[in-house]
Amino acid sequence: LLTSHFSLLFSQSLIDCPTTYVIPASSYSVSLRLEPAGGMIGLIGISPFPNFSFGISWGATGVIGTGEPASMGNAAVQARYRLADSPISLAFGIDYQKYLSEPKGVYGVIGGDLQGKVIPYIGGNYHEKGGLFGGIEAGIAQGTSLVAEYSYDWESENHLLGAGLRWKFEDILGLEFDFRDLLEQTDTGINRILKITYTGFL
Repeated sequence: LLTSHFSLLFSQSLIDCPTTYVIPASSYSVSLRLEPAGGMIGLIGISPFPNFSFGISWGATGVIGTGEPASMGNAAVQARYRLADSPISLAFGIDYQKYLSEPKGVYGVIGGDLQGKVIPYIGGNYHEKGGLFGGIEAGIAQGTSLVAEYSYDWESENHLLGAGLRWKFEDILGLEFDFRDLLEQTDTGINRILKITYTGFL
């Protein structure tokens, strides 16, 4: 049973899908995602003023392990603007980083904060073809929450389901372990990723 001391650990994404959260004004975030096949994706974001953030990301496969590293493509840009805040939040943005599925491209997402214990999200996106996504974050203990997401992409025709566990320390350092493609819709099947995120102020 969720109780009042269980808090949400708001993040800019569930697993791969965006949320309505924007890092505080005059802050920055640095994230590292350890992906399958020895892959790594680095993301750097900054918020110059309230409710707006932008950033850039780049990744490569084979960084860890054997063989030659290979770029995942050109650096990708992200930007987000939040139009409304709690209890109902609304945000629009762009994200051209490819993860297991195609990039989200242009998207809109709505979130609803349920007394600081659970927050569901639902959104839509367009990148060459449209897509739908949704998910939830639920606090289970102080500094710990569960996340889950589902997305459907008309371009790849994949139904992707994922779930993960998130920790946050002193509101600046986050650690997350996720399982993606639980429905085994892709060639890789169920895969695991690790996220490490640091948030600081300018």
